[in-house]
Amino acid sequence: TALHEVTGRPWHHALLAERAGRLHLERGLTHTGRRLLVEARDVYRAWGAGGPVARLETEHPFLRNTASSGPGSGADHLDLMAILRASRALSSQTTLTGLTAQMIEVLCAMTGA
Repeated sequence: TALHEVTGRPWHHALLAERAGRLHLERGLTHTGRRLLVEARDVYRAWGAGGPVARLETEHPFLRNTASSGPGSGADHLDLMAILRASRALSSQTTLTGLTAQMIEVLCAMTGA
């Protein structure tokens, strides 16, 4: 999905997560919608965007009682899409040089390096 392809642009990631969360809630997919809105709030907060955080928490009161799910909370957060990308990198390369280059790219994307 586009959400997991965004790197280096926290405002894009937060905006996409927010829009996706709203769409899921509109479609009745409450669990996924709420998780996406928590993700959006956490990314906005990490970016230092207090306005969008306050707006989201006002529009969706459940966010006030939901702990952060990202690195800011101290919890280990593993991006499942990054694991999938790493798995694809491992299975698609036939040389050590190619594998090394692709794994560096995947790890940089996962860690924001």
